[in-house]
Amino acid sequence: MEYGYDSEEEEEDSIWPIKSETLRPSQRITVFRKPSRQSLFPFLFGVEVEVVLIPRESCSTWNEVVDRLSSVLTDLNVPNRIHDADEKPAKYDKWLTTKDGSIGWRGQQNRWGVELVSPITTHSTSPRVWGTGFQTVWQGIKDTFGIFEAPTCGTHLHVSVPMGWSQGLMALRPVAKAAIYFEECIIDALMPFERVTNNYCQSNLYNPLLKSLKVELIFIIIDQALSVSELARIVCADGQGSTRRSFRWNFEPLTDHEKVRKRLATIEFRQPPGCTNAEELDS
Repeated sequence: MEYGYDSEEEEEDSIWPIKSETLRPSQRITVFRKPSRQSLFPFLFGVEVEVVLIPRESCSTWNEVVDRLSSVLTDLNVPNRIHDADEKPAKYDKWLTTKDGSIGWRGQQNRWGVELVSPITTHSTSPRVWGTGFQTVWQGIKDTFGIFEAPTCGTHLHVSVPMGWSQGLMALRPVAKAAIYFEECIIDALMPFERVTNNYCQSNLYNPLLKSLKVELIFIIIDQALSVSELARIVCADGQGSTRRSFRWNFEPLTDHEKVRKRLATIEFRQPPGCTNAEELDS
């Protein structure tokens, strides 16, 4: 799911990585700034929920499962459609059901992996409004299916802004620093073991570029990034001079200049575990 990101004109990427000997010991490290009034802007968010469904009446194909789910949601007045993974781009104006190969479960023991994608929602929308939508969807699921608690399932949160990141790097640097700083001491501590070791949400702090560096130096490097794409290559480095998406915090969409200019790129938090009810999703 990629939507709602834009930036100012990209500056030419600097040579990377910088050499540690070029950094002065007295160089000031900016950790987190209090946001200015101008830097506070509305944002958009959407949620991808991976689930393993057990139809109460056995199904022989995945399409049969999602057709049944779609009918249930339609009866509950929940706008929805089945999204073909090869169909680009998706429209996120209603709930989508789609495939995700990382979930597994393609009919073994009548268990089927399905990804549910929420409509795009603004941060100013009352939680009672979008929370009610989630509760309705889950009620429809539970009335028709059992839910298997599979460790392969996750919940992904995508964030963007309606008019693009008007301050680009200024808005993104604190997010990158928070992802690094709080990874082990807070976020990992709150996650189940399978979401700390899962290959689809790997450590940003210990990516191939940053794993041998102290946090103070990482923050200096983040501050010296000259473009949003360069920042993404720091936080989601693949060790080959590029990026990959399978990190706890996925900045990879920011490396696609075309998507950035068309406001189609998001930041994605991939680590939360799968949900089995609306209360878990709301929290």
